[in-house]
Amino acid sequence: MNSVAPNYKIEGLTVQNLIKNGDFSDGTKGWNTGYKIDVKVEDDFLILTPSSDYDRTGYFRQIIAAQSNGDIAYIKVIAPDVDNPDLFIRTNNDFDDYPINGTISSARYSLDRVQDGGKTYVGLGIRNTEDLTTERKIKSFSYYNLTQIFGAGNEPSKEWCDAHLPDYVEGTKSVQLPMRV
Repeated sequence: MNSVAPNYKIEGLTVQNLIKNGDFSDGTKGWNTGYKIDVKVEDDFLILTPSSDYDRTGYFRQIIAAQSNGDIAYIKVIAPDVDNPDLFIRTNNDFDDYPINGTISSARYSLDRVQDGGKTYVGLGIRNTEDLTTERKIKSFSYYNLTQIFGAGNEPSKEWCDAHLPDYVEGTKSVQLPMRV
């Protein structure tokens, strides 16, 4: 009896973080000026505080191009300060704001308000706070278009993304997927 060794081809997955400078290593380059939020980068952290004209909501965002209505997106934010219930992930979808409530916070959502030319925005916001002095710190911000990576109808769950997508990568990266042999 002959034994046959199985022949497996193992490939990784190429993912692209569409946020530019999401680790803030180049200051706030690539990000829009904060709206009713003061923004600075210190000791490798983005620091947000309400500005003097703050009144209920302020945000800091980046425009993402080549997006389509119905695409599924995934955002991951690394934030060491988890005691700020007024800090949230802001999206182009008017009612889809996600609280940052842990060291790693994430959201998976369907794009439904993409602007002409395929533009959408994502960012960080501060809402409904009386505390105008506390600094809210962010380590990194990532945005992946799951539809572009996996194809329509094949987008993984939020739980899968939490476990397998990198915390932060600038640009494109090949990652190893979990596999069964």
